[in-house]
Amino acid sequence: MKTFILSLLSALFLSCSSLSKKDCSSMNWKLKGITDARNNKNWNERLGDYQNQCKEHGISINRDAYVSGIKHEGARICSDFSNFHLEGWQGVGQRDAINGDSKNDYHNACLQYGVIPINSLYEIGYSKGIEVFCSSDSAYEFGLSGREYSYQCPKHLESNFLRHHTAGMKVFEAKAMEQEVATIENKLDSLSNQFSQKQREIDQAHQDLTHYLRSQNRKIDKLEGEQEYLARQINYRHHRNHDSGIKPIGKKSDDSLLQDKISVDRRLTAARSELRKKKAYYHDCIREYEDDLASIDRSIHNLESDLMGAKRELRNAHRDARMFQTENL
Repeated sequence: MKTFILSLLSALFLSCSSLSKKDCSSMNWKLKGITDARNNKNWNERLGDYQNQCKEHGISINRDAYVSGIKHEGARICSDFSNFHLEGWQGVGQRDAINGDSKNDYHNACLQYGVIPINSLYEIGYSKGIEVFCSSDSAYEFGLSGREYSYQCPKHLESNFLRHHTAGMKVFEAKAMEQEVATIENKLDSLSNQFSQKQREIDQAHQDLTHYLRSQNRKIDKLEGEQEYLARQINYRHHRNHDSGIKPIGKKSDDSLLQDKISVDRRLTAARSELRKKKAYYHDCIREYEDDLASIDRSIHNLESDLMGAKRELRNAHRDARMFQTENL
């Protein structure tokens, strides 16, 4: 075993480099073929490379051993049967039949490895495997997996196979409906969570709008008060109406009062503009949230209808499975 492992490692390493004279003379060419087939290398091209490299050293490679290795490993690969070297083509045929597969033609897959399937042995194995596949237990399990029957059982076994396969298929269909119901229920839970989240967003938007309006209106009221006061002061200075009962603000000049008035006017205009934009923004957000909420609500109603239908189908599927087994098995 130790020698085999060392030879395998050596073959793997040499596949990536040129062959020396020692390599050419001591190479286990069958093992080399096995590793090249296993690594999916173009063995005809590799064989030509090996021949040319070893020819430079005056050594002829063991072509038959290399090809033998290719075929040895290639048969396992193209048949996709891990026990090929123990059971051969008869085992491949038996495996295919037991798995419920129709007879397979491996010629094209094996051609690249120079392997020719032995049809007579494959047929023997398939005939043995079909007896196992067409049994009651196998038929039920085959139906339970949801696989369709391809009518490969012999006539004398087919009616029994069909009964048990149908029984298994009905259980499979019931389980599929159970999964469908569970899927719809999960979607409903998700949509319900989305609905609640969207409702919270709407409530929060209303709260934010109320808070903003209260704050911004206080700001506007204050600016309007300043605006009115400054307007009266300017009017007083302009008309010099000493009987109005309004006193000038400290020692501010007329120009200074006018600049204050202009500043307040601008701030008031900006505050009112901001108020309009913010109200429009919040209303748009709330409208969008409400549209989303309505869409989610419609989806919930549709899924609730689907769920009712799926549960009805599930009850029917369970009933059909029980009745079929009672009447036929």
